[in-house]
Amino acid sequence: MATVWEVVGGAERGGIIVRTGYDLSSDLADSRLATGSLVKAREKKLSDDDEVAFRRYTEKFGECYSRKAFPWFNPKPAPEEKKLSTEAHETEQQLA
Repeated sequence: MATVWEVVGGAERGGIIVRTGYDLSSDLADSRLATGSLVKAREKKLSDDDEVAFRRYTEKFGECYSRKAFPWFNPKPAPEEKKLSTEAHETEQQLA
């Protein structure tokens, strides 16, 4: 089952920016994602260059990861107080 996230930021700007692709250089979508929206997580599709760089880095330095070398990789889970449950939303949908 895919993880569902709730958008909590962007209220003061009308939502958060959405891009049409995985890369930060990809085009912006025509609209923003509204605060309170629920989104289903998708696995990040790595480019061939990302995969080769990641493999070479881990071969050289072992299983330690650099945020500068791989900004898309985050080995630390979010603190419990920052995690948001979508259980209430799922329950509302089941009742409807």
